[in-house]
Amino acid sequence: MLDEGRAAFARWTAAAVERFKGRGILWEMYNEPNIFFWRPKPDAAQYAKLALEVGKAIRRVAPGEMYIGPATSQVDLPFLEKCFEAGLLEYWSAVSVHPYRQEPPETAAEDYARLRRLIARYAPGKRIPILSGEWGYSSVWRNMDADKQGRLLPRQWLTNLAHDVPVSIWYDWHDDGPDAKEPEHHFGTVRHPYRDNQRPVYEPKPAYRAAQTLTRVLAGFRFNKRLHVGRDENFVLLFTKGRTSAWPPGRSPPRRMP
Repeated sequence: MLDEGRAAFARWTAAAVERFKGRGILWEMYNEPNIFFWRPKPDAAQYAKLALEVGKAIRRVAPGEMYIGPATSQVDLPFLEKCFEAGLLEYWSAVSVHPYRQEPPETAAEDYARLRRLIARYAPGKRIPILSGEWGYSSVWRNMDADKQGRLLPRQWLTNLAHDVPVSIWYDWHDDGPDAKEPEHHFGTVRHPYRDNQRPVYEPKPAYRAAQTLTRVLAGFRFNKRLHVGRDENFVLLFTKGRTSAWPPGRSPPRRMP
C-alpha cells in the first residue's frame, strides 16, 4: 500500500472514530490479515505500517477509545510478533485473535500462554488483554455434528474465561447456506432456512440452546479460578457465590449446574 493510501485510510478511520466515540466500540484493525484477506498476499510489514498510522490517527482524535488488532486467523505467533516488533502494542488496547481449530477448546490454553509471554516481552509491565474475536466449530466437519458443536460452545467460552480472555465471539450466529457438504455454511447456532410465520423464524441448533443455558445459569456470576482436582484433563471452574462448573474428558459442561 502506498503512503497516500495509508494516509487516506487513517483519515477515514479517524473521522469514523471521532463521530462514534464514547459508545463502547472496539475499533479492530482489519480481519485476518495473515491469510487471503490481505491482497495480493499476507504481508505483516505492510499491515503493521497501516495499523500504526491508524493507531496514531485514533489517538489524536479520541485517545480514550479501544483500538485492537490484528484479528489473526488462528494464533499466528510469527505474524503477531512482527506486529509487536513494529510497535503496535504502544497503540493497541488489546490483542485479538481467532483461535480456530478442530481440536477441543481446551487446547487453546498453551496458545494463549505463548501469546501472553510474547506480549510481556514487547510490552513489559503493561496489561494488554487477549480477545477471542472469532472462533467456532462447523457442525459438518469430520467427526463433528450439531450435537457435538453444541457441547463445544460452552467449553470454548469457559476455557476463555479460565484463561483471562474476557471477550468470546462465537462464529457464527446463523448458518450461512444450505449446502450439506460445505463447512462454511454450518458454523451457526441457528439453521439457515428462514421460517416465515413461525416463531422463532430460525430453527435453533443445540449450540443456541447451550449458549442460552450457560448465560442464564451464570448470569451475575464471575469466574474466580480453576480448581485442580488431580487430573489435568478434568476442568472444575469456581465462580463467585460458590457455583461450580465441571466436566470430565470428552464431555461438555452439565446442562444444569448446582
